[in-house]
Amino acid sequence: MSKSNFFIKKFININRSINSLLEKNLNKLNFNNLRNLTRNNKIILTFVAVLVFFLTYLLLPTFFKQSSVSAELRSDLKDKFKIDFKISDNLKYSIFPRPHFITSNAVIIDKGNELSEIK
Repeated sequence: MSKSNFFIKKFININRSINSLLEKNLNKLNFNNLRNLTRNNKIILTFVAVLVFFLTYLLLPTFFKQSSVSAELRSDLKDKFKIDFKISDNLKYSIFPRPHFITSNAVIIDKGNELSEIK
């Protein structure tokens, strides 16, 4: 019984200390303090800059020509796997779950023979 009472007393003390800290700090929070915080342009400009850089990073591939991306992808795959790929120029760009390109029609060719067709 004494062990459970000890843990309950410790828990109650921790709860009281957290409540007192919250009351002390939240009572200081008022509209004037928030207004002073928003007047500080460094915070707002930093947030906007990070947001713009993040969106630019995600949307950058949409500005590329699809035919050049398709040709580069074809050459990289040929160099890496020593197999020819026939990839359509109709590529789609998707952001989620991570930035990547999606092709709808592709054919894997090895020594003139069609190995596989990807829909």
